[in-house]
Amino acid sequence: MGGSLGLRRRLLRQFLLLGLLPVVALAALAVLLLVPALVAHGEERNRELATSVREQVRLELFARQRAAEQLAAEIRQGSLAEPAITDALQTLVTADRFLFAAYLTDARGTVTHVALQPASPQHVADLLGLDESAKPHFQQAASSRLATWSQAFLSTISGQITVVLAVPAGSGQLMVEFSLAGLSQSLAELDMVGQTHTVVLDGAGRIIGHADARRALRQDSLREIPLVLRAIAGHAEAGRIMLDGSEQLAYALPVKPVGWTILVSQATASVLKPLLRLAWVLALIVAATLAVAAAAAWGLSRRGGDEVERLAESARAAAYGELAAVSPGFDTAEFAEVWTRLRKLFDELHGRDQQTRAARARLQAVLDAATEVAIVTTDTAGRVTMFSAGARKMLQREPAEVVGLCTAIIWHDADELDARGAELTARLGRPVAGFDVLVALARESGSEVRDWTLARADGQRLQVSLAMTSLRDPDGALEGFLGVAIDITDRRRAEALELARRSAEAANQAKTEFLSRMSHELRSPLNAMLGYAQLIEIDTQEPPGPGQRERSRQIQRAGWHLVQLIDDVLDLSRIESGQLRVSIEAVDARGVLARAAELAAPQFQRHRVLMRTDWVGATAPEAAAPVLADATRLTQVLVNLLGNAAKYSPPGSTVRLEWEALPGRQLALRVIDPGRGMTPEQLGQLFQPFNRLGLESSGIEGTGIGLVITRHLVELMHGSLAVQSQAGEGSRFTVTLPQAEALAVPAATPALPDAGTGGLSGRVLYIEDNEVNALLMREILRLRPRVQLDLAATVAEGLELVRRHRPQLVLLDMHLPDAHGSVALDAIRADASLAGTVVIVVSADATRQQVNTMLARGARSYLTKPLRVPEALAAIDAALGVASPSG
Repeated sequence: MGGSLGLRRRLLRQFLLLGLLPVVALAALAVLLLVPALVAHGEERNRELATSVREQVRLELFARQRAAEQLAAEIRQGSLAEPAITDALQTLVTADRFLFAAYLTDARGTVTHVALQPASPQHVADLLGLDESAKPHFQQAASSRLATWSQAFLSTISGQITVVLAVPAGSGQLMVEFSLAGLSQSLAELDMVGQTHTVVLDGAGRIIGHADARRALRQDSLREIPLVLRAIAGHAEAGRIMLDGSEQLAYALPVKPVGWTILVSQATASVLKPLLRLAWVLALIVAATLAVAAAAAWGLSRRGGDEVERLAESARAAAYGELAAVSPGFDTAEFAEVWTRLRKLFDELHGRDQQTRAARARLQAVLDAATEVAIVTTDTAGRVTMFSAGARKMLQREPAEVVGLCTAIIWHDADELDARGAELTARLGRPVAGFDVLVALARESGSEVRDWTLARADGQRLQVSLAMTSLRDPDGALEGFLGVAIDITDRRRAEALELARRSAEAANQAKTEFLSRMSHELRSPLNAMLGYAQLIEIDTQEPPGPGQRERSRQIQRAGWHLVQLIDDVLDLSRIESGQLRVSIEAVDARGVLARAAELAAPQFQRHRVLMRTDWVGATAPEAAAPVLADATRLTQVLVNLLGNAAKYSPPGSTVRLEWEALPGRQLALRVIDPGRGMTPEQLGQLFQPFNRLGLESSGIEGTGIGLVITRHLVELMHGSLAVQSQAGEGSRFTVTLPQAEALAVPAATPALPDAGTGGLSGRVLYIEDNEVNALLMREILRLRPRVQLDLAATVAEGLELVRRHRPQLVLLDMHLPDAHGSVALDAIRADASLAGTVVIVVSADATRQQVNTMLARGARSYLTKPLRVPEALAAIDAALGVASPSG
């Protein structure tokens, strides 16, 4: 019965296909011809309407612009007295119900004359004296001396979408606020007479004119639509867009010079509505065709269906060993001949099957003896035909569960099969998938050996080396495949561990080299700036005045702070690798607070924000001053928190820096700002690196890593950082640290070197390729007039001068054009005749590994750029004293 039904289905499909082909071709032709015509008609309609609306908008804008320019000309010519100016402004406003305000400013942008609509809720006195100088349209009109339209905004005077026209009028400007409510009314009337929808967008892509006036008041943005973006750039264009949840056929037309855009659209479904009517007609034709074709197919299939069913049923019975009980009769000679041949074939197959079963039993006995190797055979479709004892042991599956019931891919990793299938597809130029992935190459070349991942019945995975071989009969016809697998899990695991170890070592080395290069490239430019600033401060021959000395100190403070900021970036890398360390000791909290406030003061001045430091608590602040922390890192934490508070607080507001002793010998340091605050969602993302919480385009500087470093630094000092914030009400950051039992005595500040001395003498060679840094060292050694300085820009040149002049001291940079500085150090230490030459490394590479390596190789000391002049001179004096014959 199964064969008869299959034949009927095939005949039915064929007749249906023949009946449907002409109808489908006709429908496709209609669509190909009708759709472009309908779309072109819709686009032309949109273009005409957009052009009409643009001309209307221009007429309304430029009519009011001409009226304003005429009044501005009278004011500029001085033909209006002071009282008459206000009357003229009032006449201008009263004559146009969409003009809500007109006012005149002086040259500084201060409003001097005002006129409002009689029904306006505002008062003239409220607007007099306002400063309009910061408005972009005021500044543009002042610089260009031409009439300038502002961007659209929601006016506080009228409560409607408004634009402002600024027209130069003498030394000041005449400014007119124009409501766009009339524009939305016109669009509403226009949309009522057709199926199109028209909106007007400002230069930022926001809706300022809409048939639904509420949409204009919300100023929804359509800037994400590519068609709108190109229109804002000045290009008129038609296309399809998604608008209000449906596909629209749209046309965007720019309005110059105000920078607006007219967007006219109509639903694509309405444009193609005639096509839908044609679809109904075609559907009726298709239904009738299907009915006729089905009736014809059914009648033809029944004629041969009965005999096909008898033949299929007889063949099925013979296949299951019931050949003797089958005696079908056929009316057609061809079917009778087929059955005779099939009967003989089944007799032969039965005999061969008995032989095959016996041979397979013998083979299975041999294979079961190999328990450490999995041996599996399949037919050409991949169904398992033999499953050895070794396969059962390796895969934890019973032969009865898999033989004849599944393919060999069930224990293979699906992702691995897909990846190999894609590789073979590209290699062989044909699709390769499923079981064919395992045997594609064995099918063509006879065999393939490859490593695979197999899954045991308990879910455990193992790595195997699988040899797949094709099985063929004596005539070369493919019969199936033989797979032999060896477990290599332990070997692969050992290889993976070794590879991971080498990769980790390589990654650590690469990161070390990167930090070394970054430290050098970032610190080198600062060396000259801070070095010369220090020399100005300590110059005794041309001593600076008090003002110059203070400026020099400000340069140094800012420069060293920049060095600290550079270190922040490197700190983030050290934090991620777990290499950042802090030095915790008893620190005077008052001194740290004062230092942090001093460093943050320029930011507060720039943002016009005040800072107030308060002690909170009943006890005296002296009792809470000692705190366990790293003084430098704690200063860094507070400077970051104060800088953020200054950036995000409104001008004129006050940021409080509080400190308070808490129970349990804890000290709380709080930074409280009245700024914009944060939502719960923003608080959840606060400590994600490089996440600015949506403020990337706010104009406020920042990178998004400061708070990440801040929290890690506080935790490294065994403290905690808590944040409380509410949108619109400000934020409170609280750093809590343990107090110390006693305050450590601060180290004495090293005294400035005496520029008037210089009893030491000797010869110094400085190997440095940066000309500015070399000149800086020459200026520093002018403080030691009896010391002679030679300069070299490469390792080769430096070694030549060392061997020629035998200097007592070599100052050595690390990153040189022809070789690393360590090459020069090793060469000097390897030359017995230079045993008395002292080498001091002067480098911008400040990584601890680099310092330790160079000291171990024989450097006397390691000075990092930017140089601190007192430390550098002290190291040079000590080195010359050791190297001097008299020393």
